[in-house]
Amino acid sequence: MASLTVKGQQASAAQAQNIVLLCKIGKEMGCNRSQLAGALATMMQESTCINMTGGDRDSAGLFQQRPSVGSWGTYAQVTDPVHAIKAFLTPYLQYSRQGYGPIVASDKVQRSAFPSAPQQWYDESWKDVGIVTGGKDFTDVTFGSLGAGGTNPTVVRNLPYEFSRGSPDKPENSWDCMGRLAQEVNWQRFMRGGSLWFVSEQWLASQPPKFLFAVGTRGVIKIDFNADARRNAAECTVTALAKRWSVLPGDVVRVSGEGPADGLWIVSQTQRSLATDTTDITLKRPAPKLPEPAPQTSSSSVSVAGNTAPNLSGYNLKDAPNQAMKAYWLAARMSSWNIPYDKGQRNLVAHPPSADCSSSVSWALLNAGFPLPGGVQAGGWAPVSGQFESWGQAGEGKYMTIECNAEHIWIRWHGLGNYWRFDTSPYGSGGYGPHMRTTPRPTTGFIQRHWPNL
Repeated sequence: MASLTVKGQQASAAQAQNIVLLCKIGKEMGCNRSQLAGALATMMQESTCINMTGGDRDSAGLFQQRPSVGSWGTYAQVTDPVHAIKAFLTPYLQYSRQGYGPIVASDKVQRSAFPSAPQQWYDESWKDVGIVTGGKDFTDVTFGSLGAGGTNPTVVRNLPYEFSRGSPDKPENSWDCMGRLAQEVNWQRFMRGGSLWFVSEQWLASQPPKFLFAVGTRGVIKIDFNADARRNAAECTVTALAKRWSVLPGDVVRVSGEGPADGLWIVSQTQRSLATDTTDITLKRPAPKLPEPAPQTSSSSVSVAGNTAPNLSGYNLKDAPNQAMKAYWLAARMSSWNIPYDKGQRNLVAHPPSADCSSSVSWALLNAGFPLPGGVQAGGWAPVSGQFESWGQAGEGKYMTIECNAEHIWIRWHGLGNYWRFDTSPYGSGGYGPHMRTTPRPTTGFIQRHWPNL
């Protein structure tokens, strides 16, 4: 069996004991492998995995928590390894479930003067976690059989879906928060007549249309929209002569005589300057209500026959039941790196320093064994998102769907794990960059593609 190491040196008995304790408590609290590796990298950086009696100012313990700051606890508590680990993991997992990568989530808890310092120990921590848990590659680990000494079964519980307003270090007002929530469930949020409206687009579409817009109709100057042969227009702008408050957000209108743009629309926004009589009216198609997000799950061990030492098992990529699961694991791996969003470096290398939407999706697909548009291979320049509009077959897949258009691409997962999508855009789950995300996003305006049988 490989040896545990701390900053490149073989771990002492005390260091190994603290690493195992972190993994055990982390799994009981629902950590996956990448989250455990981020927590261990932080512990390596802060204390070299030693329960220190002192440090900078009044810092102490495995995570150098300060009794005089925040709610870490007393000196006796922060130097108690179990208390210190739980005090770190509780807020750390809250940030992780918002979509932040392990290093960013760690810094939001620790608020270090050197926020990226644990990153240098992440790969080593990933290896150590694999040794302790038995994990071999890019997947979450679960409790397995203990063998002859007894059993330690897995208990899986559903966690409540959480939607919060901002975070301690990034305040958010109620209006912006409701806007994010509206995007996630395809509802509309707007003010009219001094009242706040928060209603589903399906309900709005059931109301009788208030206006008819067609070129040649009195007051209508022009109608602009983008469409192609494969789908109807998703957004439309009408320029018309209108009184300032005659057309309001939430109004239902009908467009006629424009081919792909014909049909019912919802007024999304109106804009008029004081110097003109014309109003720009932005319309959007009513979108179907999105399903409730699937609940997250958390695993915890149950001690049987007095046996509390976990034996954890994992999977290797070659053990994946299909290519979709391989892509899911690989996307989770890239997510754990917490690399920034950048269009400048799009070569498909083993560990890219940054990625944009199409290069991150291409990296996961290529390493899972899927061919890329144009026959791009490892080391090549990633294809752009529009090239995926003819990739594979049309429609949604059984396990995964590529959502793409000329400007953006992301992967939607179907029941492969806790994550709903792999995306560089937040939509309520963390910041920008290639991350696995638990919150859904609208699929309106995207073309759905899948690989045969997947």
